[in-house]
Amino acid sequence: MKEISCVYDNINLCDRYTVLFNDGDALALSEHPSDAEGFARWIVVDEYDIDRLGQPIGFEELPSDVQDFVFNELRDQ
Repeated sequence: MKEISCVYDNINLCDRYTVLFNDGDALALSEHPSDAEGFARWIVVDEYDIDRLGQPIGFEELPSDVQDFVFNELRDQ
């Protein structure tokens, strides 16, 4: 079962939030990923990316839109 291992916030990116999972998968998300102009994509994070992810934050610090999107993605896995 997928579990969240880390959450990052980089205010300088359009895909501001990155949620890393225990199996190595990651989701890159904008502030409103479900909106027509929002962004959400499964990504692979490598050593190059790790420095660009931003500050670690708690999952509960994510906007409710982002939390809901992540929960829906996990439910659909």
